[in-house]
Order: sequence, then C-alpha cells, then structure tokens
Amino acid sequence: MSLRERKKQKTQQAILEAARTLIEREEFDSVTTRLIAETADVSYQTLYNYFPSKNDILIELLKEKLVGSEETYQKIIRTFSGDVLDSLQQLNRSRLEFALAYRDPADEYINITMKIFTTTNHKLNLIESLDQFGGEQYQAILALARGMGVLQENTDIQLMAHTLQIISTYGVQSVLMSEVRDDASIFLDALDQQTEQLVRPYLVQDLD
Repeated sequence: MSLRERKKQKTQQAILEAARTLIEREEFDSVTTRLIAETADVSYQTLYNYFPSKNDILIELLKEKLVGSEETYQKIIRTFSGDVLDSLQQLNRSRLEFALAYRDPADEYINITMKIFTTTNHKLNLIESLDQFGGEQYQAILALARGMGVLQENTDIQLMAHTLQIISTYGVQSVLMSEVRDDASIFLDALDQQTEQLVRPYLVQDLD
C-alpha cells in the first residue's frame, strides 16, 4: 500500500470514528456532517470527498459490522465452482450468524442502529442502501452461475437477487426478534428451503 493510500485510509477511519462517537453521544439528528468533519479534524470538503452524505457514513459504519458476511461472500466468489445453491446458502448462513452476534446488548452497533432506525428521516434511505448492498452480493453469485451455464440463460438474475435479499432480510429480522439466543438453525433451514424453491426451477440440469 502506497503512502497516499495509507493516508486516505487513515482519513476515512478518522471520519468513521468521529461519526461513531458522535452518534453514540448525541441526538441522532443533531449529528451533522459538518460536526463530524470538525470532530475528525478534517475539512468539510475532505469529508464530502469520502462521504457525500451522512447516510453514506452510516452505511459504511454498518458495513464494518457486516465484515464476516463480506468475507464469506468474497470467498464464495473466489472459489465458485458452479454449485449455486450451496453458495447462496453459505451467504444465508453468514448473514444469520451475523444477526446472532449482533444481538449482544452491549454491542455499540446496536445503539447506532437503533438510533438510525428510530429516525424516520433516514430509515427508508438506509434500508434501501443496505438492501442494495446485499442484493448486489446475491446478484454477483447468480451472474457467475448463469455465465457458467448453471442457470438458464433467460434467468432474470436481478429480480431473483432482489427476492433473495427480501427473504434474507426477513430471516435476519426473525433472528433479531427471536427469544432464542444462540441458535439460528430453525431460521436457516427455512431460509435455505425458500432459496432452493426460488432457484431450483432455473437450474439447467433440472430442465429435463
């Protein structure tokens, strides 16, 4: 990594750390991008170059927590051999495991998320951004499968990815709201079954 890249990474982390600290301490709506820039000791223009809006900062904060799911996704992409159902179910599993870990009431991200999701001015945009982030992962896996001839050529992978994201989000929400503290197997089984029901009709080997 070059000196310039290290400097950019350091600046980005300073902005995210400032935002995290302010969101935990202040009323959510009172945390402005200018206040974040001041706390991070960077100019407003510098902050804008990294994050054009507060919503972009929030998304990045939540993505940090999704790192386990992201690592699983990257491994799936690197090692994909054509078993699209297994790959999708691996991604499902990583998301539900994330949800289990996320339920720790001492977790700072719980406080951040609750503040975000109880603020109607930002809730919808945030949900849409997170859905897009998750949907892109599903779509990339489906695109690989279609490119390898595993999925039928006319498969609408964008619609399928969107549907998988909705199913996954429901599974994550179910885990977060459940009284079961350490076992997501019942939710994973349901999610895997729904995934298979959606995808299997489009598998090339099932055409005959």
